[in-house]
Amino acid sequence: MPEGSSGENSTLEALVGTTWQAEEIEGRPATGSVGRDRPTLVILGGNRVAGSGGCNQFQGEVQGNGASVRFGPFATTRMACRATVMDQERRYLMALGKGGRLEREADTLLLKNDADTASVRFSRFVPLVPKANR
Repeated sequence: MPEGSSGENSTLEALVGTTWQAEEIEGRPATGSVGRDRPTLVILGGNRVAGSGGCNQFQGEVQGNGASVRFGPFATTRMACRATVMDQERRYLMALGKGGRLEREADTLLLKNDADTASVRFSRFVPLVPKANR
């Protein structure tokens, strides 16, 4: 079994506080600048989740039972962005809303659907920290 996928809520507990950025949504590469308008996901603990759809910020609930997970409902901001960004955000939030099964391997997180294919493939986001002046 993949790391963090056994035991009730163990997957969610192991993911608390880590920021994940979408690399692929429903089989299509995620677009947008890393750390700017690329969709993200953060499990906050206490059955809460937050992130960005690429244009709008969201927060909501997450329920887990072992590796199975269900996201939503979400509250989102209501900004308008380019049509391509809005389409990607719609597909991303729909994929999260369908839920599925989480699988983690090192710095990759997969949200798999009932057909056992990846709805969303995430990578662990590590922000760049500028070097201190010497």
